[in-house]
Amino acid sequence: MIKSTLHSVHSIHFLCILALGLAVVTGCGDDEVEPKSFLNSYRVLALRAEPAQLSLSGPSQLSLYDFHPNDLKGERPNIEYSWRICPFSLGSLTRYECFVDEIPLPEDALSSNQMDIEETDDSNTDPTINWPSSSSVTLDPLALFAAFGDDIQSQMEQLEMGSGMLGSEMNFFDAGVFEIYVKLTVKIEGEPDFEAVKTMTVLLDSELEVNQHPEITQVSTSIELDGSATLKPEDELELEIEVSSDAVEEYKVAQSASDKEQGIEAETLSENVFVYYYTTSGRFDSAVKLIDDNLATLTLGEESGAQKVFVVLRDGRGGVDLRAFDFKIKE
Repeated sequence: MIKSTLHSVHSIHFLCILALGLAVVTGCGDDEVEPKSFLNSYRVLALRAEPAQLSLSGPSQLSLYDFHPNDLKGERPNIEYSWRICPFSLGSLTRYECFVDEIPLPEDALSSNQMDIEETDDSNTDPTINWPSSSSVTLDPLALFAAFGDDIQSQMEQLEMGSGMLGSEMNFFDAGVFEIYVKLTVKIEGEPDFEAVKTMTVLLDSELEVNQHPEITQVSTSIELDGSATLKPEDELELEIEVSSDAVEEYKVAQSASDKEQGIEAETLSENVFVYYYTTSGRFDSAVKLIDDNLATLTLGEESGAQKVFVVLRDGRGGVDLRAFDFKIKE
C-alpha cells in the first residue's frame, strides 16, 4: 500500500545529460568549467502542460520550448519530434526504462500537432509566454486509459508487488493519483539524438486540486531588451524577477484509501519555486535561484552578434512559466 506521504517530483529529465541537475544546483564555481546555463548546443528548456496536471475533467496540452544555436541566425535546422507515453517506470533509478509497452503518439484519440517555430499562430500561444512552442501533443486521460488496455491495472499491481525490493511502496490507483512519463525523442540531422522525459501526474480523486502554474508578472532588466538593444562585451546585465502573489502554492499530499478510512489528515506542503536562467552569451552569477532571491546578474561574453536570454520558473510539481529576450552584442 502507498504510504501517507506520497511525494512526487515533476520536472524535465534530460537522459543524455543526467548529471545536469546536480551540477547546476550545487553551483559549480570553477571559472574554467562551462556553466550549465550557457547555451551552445541543442537544449530543451521547458515542457509545459496546460493544465499542469491531468485529471478526468478534460485534456491537457503539453508544449515543447527548445533552443538550437542556429536560432540566433534564423536558420533552425530540420528537427523531428517523436512523442510517446510510458504508463509505468521507476524513474531515474532505471533511466526511465518503461516496464510495459510504450504508447507512441499520435494515437487516434491522442492528438499531436507539429508546429513550425517560424509559423506558429500567436493566438494559440499562452499569453504568459513570449516565444512559440516547437511541438505539442494533447493528452486526453480517458483516451490514455483506453490506450493502456484493460489489463493495465493488473500489470501495475504486479509491478507494485515487486517494487518493495527496490525500497518502494506504491499503489497509485488506491491513492487516487498516479504518474505517467511522456518521452520525447528529438532528431536533428548530423547531431546526436536528444531524449527528454516529462513526469505528469494524473488525478483520479476529484478532491485533489489541479496544480496551477506559477506566474512571472514582470522581468525588469537594467538595460531594456527589446530585440534591437545593443550591448558591449563583458557588460553586466541585471534581471529582477517578479512573480504573482500566489506563485507558491500549498497543496495536500495524496493519501492511501487506508489513511482516509482511518481519518488521518492529509499532509500539507508548500512548493519550492526556482528560477532557471539560460543565456547564449557569458555567465550568470547563479544558474538557479529560489524566487526569494529574485535578482540575477549576467556578465556578457565577447562574441558579437544576436544573443538570447531565457528565464524559466518551475514549482517542482509540473508548473512552469517562461520568458525570452533578444539583444545584440557589438564589438
